[in-house]
Amino acid sequence: MAATVLVEITKAAAQSNPQAAPEIAGAVAQAAIQTLPPEKAAEVLAEITKAAAEAAPNQAAAVAGEVAKVAVQNLPPEVAAKVLGEITKAAAQVNPQAAPEIAAEVADVAIKSLPANSLPAALGQIAQSAAEVAPNETAKIADSISEVAIENLPGSKLSEALAQIVQGLSAANPEAAPEIAKIVAENVMATLPPELAAQIIPAIAQAAASASPDFVAEVVTGIMEAMTDHLSANEIAKILPALAELVAKSSPEDLAAVIATMIAKISTFPQPLATDLENALKGIESATLDSGKAAPVPPSQGGGLEDSKQTTDKAGESAAADFAANFQGAQVQTNFNAGSVDAPLEQKTIPDNILKLIAETVSKIQIGETQTTITLQKTPELPGDTTLEVRMENGRLEVVINATDPQTAQLLQNNLAALQSALAAGSGASQVSVTIEGPDASIESDGSSDGVGENSEKSDTPTDKKVESKGGSRGAN
Repeated sequence: MAATVLVEITKAAAQSNPQAAPEIAGAVAQAAIQTLPPEKAAEVLAEITKAAAEAAPNQAAAVAGEVAKVAVQNLPPEVAAKVLGEITKAAAQVNPQAAPEIAAEVADVAIKSLPANSLPAALGQIAQSAAEVAPNETAKIADSISEVAIENLPGSKLSEALAQIVQGLSAANPEAAPEIAKIVAENVMATLPPELAAQIIPAIAQAAASASPDFVAEVVTGIMEAMTDHLSANEIAKILPALAELVAKSSPEDLAAVIATMIAKISTFPQPLATDLENALKGIESATLDSGKAAPVPPSQGGGLEDSKQTTDKAGESAAADFAANFQGAQVQTNFNAGSVDAPLEQKTIPDNILKLIAETVSKIQIGETQTTITLQKTPELPGDTTLEVRMENGRLEVVINATDPQTAQLLQNNLAALQSALAAGSGASQVSVTIEGPDASIESDGSSDGVGENSEKSDTPTDKKVESKGGSRGAN
């Protein structure tokens, strides 16, 4: 009875003053939280949203936003996440054309208020609810809600959030999965540093393919087209191994067409990268076709991204692994042949491609890991054994590079600021600290992504010196 009365009060008040409908809905929602049992209050919030939106359909997004604020401030996170989807659905049913704006408004509330462990599922639910009642607006919903996520979430949390958004939208409208994935990928590439985009795009492709297994080929092809419009050849090459895993899951007929499209796209890449990648792609095609039809991507069961991570057949896994190995060889050969090898040591700079490769490697392994160690392959520019100890804690990225070769250590020290800046651009860390350790010196740059700061020299031993640079990081969110 009380719930019905609250809904009628909302309707009458909003009809009398449509401009105040958002504030009215928010006030009544707060009263519902205070007077009704939690389970009933959660149910009535959607009804309050619908009543206010019906009285003021042009205010549907603002109404949904105000009620969403009440929900996240007063309900347990796991309950609020579900209620946000119902609020979105109620408002979008009243004004389907406003579904993109409604979804973005509710998503913004969720991002600002929900804890990190509840947020991805909530965003997926919001996206799916909006697309279910406004299927013709699915593409615009994908655009609006992904933009909100990209603008407000740090890189370390963005990948899962976007994957859940894509999966929710694709589950609501499977045929639109290729367009959804392409739109979200384009937003990522247009906004984020290439190194961070390269980490996120495979997760977007996987999410779309999981929710729409009949459209894997179209998903991969669409993302490939988007990449050629936004990324360089080397940046695209970094993403291809993950996309190849999805290609290997397609039917043989689709696989051949996708491989042909990818080869056509990379024909303009610089040599020897184009030839190496073409050979690797053809190798995947041969290995997969020789083993018979690859296992398709299972459909989503609505249990989140983890439930969508299925094992491919052995042929697909082998082909993807071979592709990744071939890709790494091509990438190293292309990147490490650049640079001023014959210049005096004090004038040498680390080629941009090597800086990007180091930053890419570090940014990939630091997500979800507190500490790890990797070894760089020897190159003409970086001879000797070079290891990186990487630690991520409380948003601070610490990288210790140990070079056994004096030339390598000196080269890294001469380019410390550039190295730190590259790491900051892709790691998403609030602070970045880089220490170079070699036979004769230890150089540390702490916190400044552009190498600008106050320098001081400390003598530890007659043969060791340590220089520190302190400042504010400008790393990606």
